[in-house]
Amino acid sequence: MSFFSRLFGREPKTMDWRQFIQHFAEHIRRDCAVDAQIEWGESLEDTVLQVGEGKLYLGNHYARYLQSPADLDAILAANTAVVRQMMAERPQARAEQVFPVIKNGLWLEHLRQVTQVSGTEPEESVIYRPIAGDLVLLYMLDTGEAMRSLSREDAVAAGLADDAALHHTALANLRQYMQGKIQIEHVEESSLTQVLLDSDYDASLILLLDEILPSDPVLPANPVLAIPARNVLILCNPSDERAITTLKVAAAQIAEEGPYTISTLLYQYHNGEISLFQPH
Repeated sequence: MSFFSRLFGREPKTMDWRQFIQHFAEHIRRDCAVDAQIEWGESLEDTVLQVGEGKLYLGNHYARYLQSPADLDAILAANTAVVRQMMAERPQARAEQVFPVIKNGLWLEHLRQVTQVSGTEPEESVIYRPIAGDLVLLYMLDTGEAMRSLSREDAVAAGLADDAALHHTALANLRQYMQGKIQIEHVEESSLTQVLLDSDYDASLILLLDEILPSDPVLPANPVLAIPARNVLILCNPSDERAITTLKVAAAQIAEEGPYTISTLLYQYHNGEISLFQPH
């Protein structure tokens, strides 16, 4: 859904995070016929749903539920598919399933803490590269039903042991996937622009802006951008001070209220590179 779209109306009554996790666990037990145990923490971030040998952190799902309570059934159905895939034998990774996803440094640090408990390092379970500021590029496997991090073992199985080949393939897959799906929305009398794809890879489009920007009549070749969440990519002209102020407020608000948070910082694109925005 576009950030610029606004729905006004009475907000429905929602579950608190404890009720949501209990409801989530009961749904998984019933629909997947698996043992789902809640390891309660002091907060939502510290609470884990143990499903077999896998663990689910439900912070993003709860945030998405609060953002749109009517989507509860869709959220549960999507995660039922994820759990079933977790419990099934993992098929060999294929090159056409590799996609780039944008995460942040806090996500990487959390992964580091989790993996160190099990005696491993993030580099053993995921493949990533820094972009700029707090942004990290992570390679994922998208099976169509669920997504999971690409490991070194997966990369070798997919014939992508070389990092350059891996990066090239991930971008090629995203490029092919986005064809005919991108929508661009502008705010009247402003350079504010939102680029939309599918709510999963919207933020990843910063990697292909050189192919998207030439067709846009409003944005220059070096726009300022914000990706506060994975489903939000907003840009503006670096000389449009009012738009930049709005961009800062929007990034902070979306990151605070929405799921799949990435960054509240502003960045700038120029000649294929992304850097922290430095206002003059």
